[in-house]
Amino acid sequence: MNLPPRPAAVVSLVALSLALGAALGPAADAPARVAPEREWRVHGGDPGHTQHSPLAQIDTGNVKRLVVAWTYDGGDARADGRSQIQCNPVVVDGVLYATSAGLKAFALDAATGRERWRFDPAAAGAEETALGVNRGVVVWGDGEERRVLYSAGRYLFALDARTGRLVPGFGRGGRVEKGDPQGQFPPLTGLAARAKRPDVVALLEKGKGVMPAFAFLPRAEREAVAAHVLGEAEPDHAKGEAAQSGRPYTHLGYNRFLDPEGYPAVKPPWGTLNAIDLDRGEIRWSVSLGEFPELTRRGLPLTGTEHYGGPVVTAGGLVFIGATKDERFRAFDKRTGRVLWEAPLPAGGYATPATYEAGGKQYVVIAAGGGKMGTKSGGSFVAFALPD
Repeated sequence: MNLPPRPAAVVSLVALSLALGAALGPAADAPARVAPEREWRVHGGDPGHTQHSPLAQIDTGNVKRLVVAWTYDGGDARADGRSQIQCNPVVVDGVLYATSAGLKAFALDAATGRERWRFDPAAAGAEETALGVNRGVVVWGDGEERRVLYSAGRYLFALDARTGRLVPGFGRGGRVEKGDPQGQFPPLTGLAARAKRPDVVALLEKGKGVMPAFAFLPRAEREAVAAHVLGEAEPDHAKGEAAQSGRPYTHLGYNRFLDPEGYPAVKPPWGTLNAIDLDRGEIRWSVSLGEFPELTRRGLPLTGTEHYGGPVVTAGGLVFIGATKDERFRAFDKRTGRVLWEAPLPAGGYATPATYEAGGKQYVVIAAGGGKMGTKSGGSFVAFALPD
């Protein structure tokens, strides 16, 4: 059965997104103008976060010819494999804006990958050890003014989109400390200097502001929580409370159910990409997403892998997605689910790609940040295009 001409709805196993809108003004130093819908001006591609593009220069007939157009390495991936890039870049008037593995914001020429500027949040007060990850940036404009807004650590920064410098009139010197201006959540920082264990136990029992009460926890467990947030030793009588209370289960961390060889201990497929007809509530197709090459060499059918990252669907009839543990980037036929093209990435592409037009050419770009599922960390953004 053929799909109707509207874009197919494609769902990945794990595709977490953040919908952000932006009012965009004209740029002073931009290349030739491109219609907004032919760029990737907001996270997810448009204010509806459809992750769909009307671009069709790359299509089912020529996608196999895709080559790397440019690679940008932010140079700040962690060697211990604990950094990631979950950024979905945005492209506005020929400039790509994104964040690196170390949450440095940067601007690139979208056609060449040449760096225009870079902003280091650590130099503006953000603690490097607490930066974590984010999903990207927002570009806001009003008349000739344009700003890049994004979070790193506990701060929201506003940068001049042309220079990458902090906007002095935003907050205090270009940053706002995120938190709880209304005092609805009791802060944990410096708690030991303001409260003793009985105070924290009482707070857990009764709650405060919009913080709920945890009176359902046995007192020994509330005391254990209080000791933890105060940096004190856990009381002896609180140890083993979960087992003593008769509850059959306790949480020991983020664990996977694996067999002795380290593969998921469930029947494959272990990761799928699916197309769902939202009018009929029917699965149009479902295919394995990702590969363990060593299992393929044993003659096993494609198993799929655990994966993190969403797809992009285009008017060229394609679904682009990275996400997989095998660190590859793929293009699928959106009508059939057949793989039409794939390429290795420097590290796992655990982020949603973006596609845009620059200089009359369509590009598809993805962050190759790795750092999940035991894979190495990376710091690159890789853009693909058809050869000249």
